[in-house]
Amino acid sequence: MMLHSTVLRPTQPLIIMIGLAACTSNEESSTGGGSLSESAIDASTTSSSTSGGKPVSDCVTGLTPGMEVTIRYEEGARPEPAGGVLVDGEYNLTAWTAYGQTSGPPRVTSRILRIDGNRLESVSRETGGTNEFTASYRVLENAIVLEQTCPAPPEPSEEGLMFTATAGKLSIFTDEGTVLTYERR
Repeated sequence: MMLHSTVLRPTQPLIIMIGLAACTSNEESSTGGGSLSESAIDASTTSSSTSGGKPVSDCVTGLTPGMEVTIRYEEGARPEPAGGVLVDGEYNLTAWTAYGQTSGPPRVTSRILRIDGNRLESVSRETGGTNEFTASYRVLENAIVLEQTCPAPPEPSEEGLMFTATAGKLSIFTDEGTVLTYERR
């Protein structure tokens, strides 16, 4: 889902997303990603040391991903996203499930999100580097619509992900059938 606009205003107290990987503190080059598809969820890195004139380390401050989570493969159908409302806070990734397949490559990640007003910050670690981004957001039914603010994208755009939020948990649904579940600290 690609929407085009340059202004976002929150329509609910808060809501969130994960996965726009673009900022990195790693100086080694690898493949880059900027969409909210599985490639972005993979925490791909870029080799840039600045973003819109800012050092990449200025995108997010004070967030460190917690425990490592290994992807789990499940043959069954993915649950349907239901939307919901979140409260401000920090959310650690606690589960990563790929539905509709019985096996796949072993993958491990650690991720954290912070929601504060209409601002979302994300830090993820995988082999190849640490990625971070900030975005403003709004909610449209059961979708979180983000506009990345750091690193500055080459062109203004909005990205959206389906989600479910319930008492202290947030699940993000990718187009590839993966669900990432976060728990509020």
